[in-house]
Amino acid sequence: MSPATPGRRTRVASPEVEPRAVLDFLPGLAGPLVCLLLGACASSPPAGGRAAAPQPPLQAAAHICHPKASFASFESLGVPGSERAIDLASTDDYDYVLFAPARLMRLSRREGAVKVEMVVGEAGTAWKALALDPLDGSVWVATEEFVLVHVLPSLRKDKVALQRVAGTGGFVRLVAARDALYAVPTCADDSVWRIDRTGKVLSSAFPVVRDAAEPGALSQLCSRVRLDRDPDGNVVAWDWRERKLHRVDAHGTWTEEADGGIFASLPDARTLKGVDVGSRGEQWYFTGAAGLFLWKGKPVFLGAPTIRSLGRGGADTVLLVPEPGGAREVIEGCRGASILRVATTASRYVALAHGGIVLGDLADAPDLP
Repeated sequence: MSPATPGRRTRVASPEVEPRAVLDFLPGLAGPLVCLLLGACASSPPAGGRAAAPQPPLQAAAHICHPKASFASFESLGVPGSERAIDLASTDDYDYVLFAPARLMRLSRREGAVKVEMVVGEAGTAWKALALDPLDGSVWVATEEFVLVHVLPSLRKDKVALQRVAGTGGFVRLVAARDALYAVPTCADDSVWRIDRTGKVLSSAFPVVRDAAEPGALSQLCSRVRLDRDPDGNVVAWDWRERKLHRVDAHGTWTEEADGGIFASLPDARTLKGVDVGSRGEQWYFTGAAGLFLWKGKPVFLGAPTIRSLGRGGADTVLLVPEPGGAREVIEGCRGASILRVATTASRYVALAHGGIVLGDLADAPDLP
C-alpha cells in the first residue's frame, strides 16, 4: 500500500475555563447497566456482576477537574459532534486525542492558548488505539484491519501493513517500546503480538484459553490480559483471571513477576458495588480498572464510571489508589461527567470527559487523599 496523504488543519483557540479506553471494561455488561439506569434494580444488583455489600458514602471530590483546570469542548476545537474520543496520550510538548471513526488531534498549549492540528483517516476506516513511540516521538495508531498508521512528528502519515497476516479485527490496544510494538488483537489465538516497525510479527504470547463453564460475557472474551505500562514505564501484561503480572524484556521474552506489583492491589473487575444505597445520592459501579497513570508521581488506576438511577443525573468516576492489601477507592467528581482517559507528564495532565478535554497543571492540582 502506498502512503496516504494526510488531512491536516490548524487552528488556535482559547479553552473555555470550566473545570472534565471507551473504558476497557468487560464487554457484554450493557444489560446490567441499562437495568441500573432505568432504576429497576438499583437496590438489587443484577446477576451480571458479583454484588458486593453496599458501602458507606464516599464523598466525591474534584482532583482532576479542580477549579483551576481548563475545559475545552471538542466542538470548539473543530471536531464534528458525530465523532467520539476513544484514546489519549501526552508528551511534554503535545497532547494527542484519538477519535472514532478516524481522526487524530494534536494539541499544544502555550500562553493560555491551545493550538490544534488534525490528521484525518480515509472514509470507511476505523482507528482503535494509539501509542507514542519512545524512539522519535511519532504516533502509532491501531486500526480495525491488520494495518498500523504511523504519524510522524511532521504529521505525515504512512500505512504499515502487517506482513503475512490477513483478515479483519485489527487491534484494540497498542503499546510502543524501544524494541518493538506490542499489540492486543481483537480476537486471535494469542493475546499479545510483538511487531517490528516494518510490520513484521516477531512473536506472540499468552495463548487464549476459553472456559465454556464461565457464564455470560466473560466466556466470550478473547484476551485475558491487560497490556499496560508499570510505574517505571516498562511494558507489562496483567492476567486479571489468574492475577499474575508478566514483564517483557528488550528481546520480547515475558517473565512472571513474583508479587504482581501494584496490579495485585486491583479488586475483582466483576464485582458490582453500591454506595449511599437508599439515598438520593445512590451510585453503583464495577470495580474494574481501565488504565494506569501517575498523579504527582503516585500510581493511580482509572476506574469505572458510576451509575445513578434515572432522573438523578450525571456520573462520577472511581479512581483506584494502590495500597498494601488492596486499592483505596476515590470518587472523582467532574460536574456530572465521567472521565474516559487520563494521561500525565511530570508537570501537567490531560483527561477526556464527555464532549471535551480537561487541561491542567499538576502544581495547581490537589493531592489525592
